[in-house]
Amino acid sequence: MTAAVPAAGAERIGLRAWLQLVAGAFGTAAYMTTITATGSALPHMQGAFSAAPDQMAWVLTAFLVGTTIATACVGWLEARLGGRNLFLVATSGFAVATVLCGLSGSLVQALVFRTLQGLFGAALLPLGNAIALDAFPRARQGLATAMWCIVGNLAPTFGPYVGGMMVHEYGWPWVFFVTVPLSIGAFLFTYAFVPPKARAAPSGFDWWGFAFLAIAISALLTMLSRGERQEWFASTEIVIEGAVAMVAAYVFLIRMATARAPFISPPLFRDRNYALGMVFSFMHGSIVFLQLFLMPLQLQSLAGYDIVGVGELLIYRGSGFMAGALLVSWISDRLDPRLVLAFGFSCAVASAYGMSTFSMEVRASDVAWTIFMNGASSSVAYIPMTM
Repeated sequence: MTAAVPAAGAERIGLRAWLQLVAGAFGTAAYMTTITATGSALPHMQGAFSAAPDQMAWVLTAFLVGTTIATACVGWLEARLGGRNLFLVATSGFAVATVLCGLSGSLVQALVFRTLQGLFGAALLPLGNAIALDAFPRARQGLATAMWCIVGNLAPTFGPYVGGMMVHEYGWPWVFFVTVPLSIGAFLFTYAFVPPKARAAPSGFDWWGFAFLAIAISALLTMLSRGERQEWFASTEIVIEGAVAMVAAYVFLIRMATARAPFISPPLFRDRNYALGMVFSFMHGSIVFLQLFLMPLQLQSLAGYDIVGVGELLIYRGSGFMAGALLVSWISDRLDPRLVLAFGFSCAVASAYGMSTFSMEVRASDVAWTIFMNGASSSVAYIPMTM
């Protein structure tokens, strides 16, 4: 008589696997809380630094520049250092950079430290997800991703409200300080529960390609951020930034096509699913994150909400995110991912339409359902795009 063989996907998931997932989720929570909470503190930082509104946009842009540039290096660094070691470096560096952001005494210092924060934070999302997936069997990857999303977004759900309360009572630096315990938790859980993996053989790194890509991205973002204030191409500065971005992008593309080991390998884009995934990620991020950055500013500057009220409304986004993740955790292994992705984009479109109807007299209920759909779209669309 032989013992029954467990069905595929019915493998027992032990406590250590869940603790490993929590390690990855803590890093994700630190990164996402920084994104969701910082926007609501910008009006307070603007007053402290005596800066113009368009200058304060650089507080967000600097973080994106750092994240975008460093994201391109994550794979190479992981092969060199190992995923566990890189995650430890990223979480500790992110914590230090976050503290420095809160201690900034000028706008220039804030921009430098926000860029540093983005550089360290770039690894937190991809490696946090990888750590969670490594803890679960292949047949439970949908569950692993969904639970990582849920645990990782508990803090961003309530972070804007807690951060708003702290800013209201103690000042804008606390919008940064409140996220530091999450980074510390990610470091400690990773050190204690995430096992090291065999490192992949590191490939060559195309430093020239990386440099030109970084220049192109930085120049483009600078041009887009300062264009309106400088009257676009009527300004010599904007013309120079646009020219630098175009030339650097052209040289990068030539390098990608001719180098022996290019920074980005062209054959990757021959995989239709990969190429479409990149397009969908760009489209989805453009819709969802633009709203996430603009909504707190709009509500405070135009609609008259205080920072605590904005934090209360942003809780609905976290609720939508978790509701979407719970739904996807149940259906991701049962439905065609294309259907799930289509539903996620439908939520994003509904949210964008809702925000397009906002006026200076916008009601809290209208903001609530709009931002709820934004959160639901983030989780529903993200999971099939990464599977």
